[in-house]
Amino acid sequence: MNILEFADIIQKNIITTYFHGQDRFSSSFEHGEHKNGCCLVSAWGSSDNMEGSLNDYALKMQGKELVFHATSSDARQEYKCPESFTMIGE
Repeated sequence: MNILEFADIIQKNIITTYFHGQDRFSSSFEHGEHKNGCCLVSAWGSSDNMEGSLNDYALKMQGKELVFHATSSDARQEYKCPESFTMIGE
């Protein structure tokens, strides 16, 4: 399963941004952070192309526990990422 298929399963958006003039892309889950011990941290994938930024993000998120809307008692959701993602375009 790749990270886009996982996003479909958990029904969450991945935002990919192109930085004009820098020729790079950044990808991450919208409103998503992951657990690092007792803290929540943000991660993103970065590359000079869209597929590369998604694959870089997938590598960083393998096996992580995702938290969406962390500060909301009503909307907070948590998901465990697969231990490994297949790469997009391979």
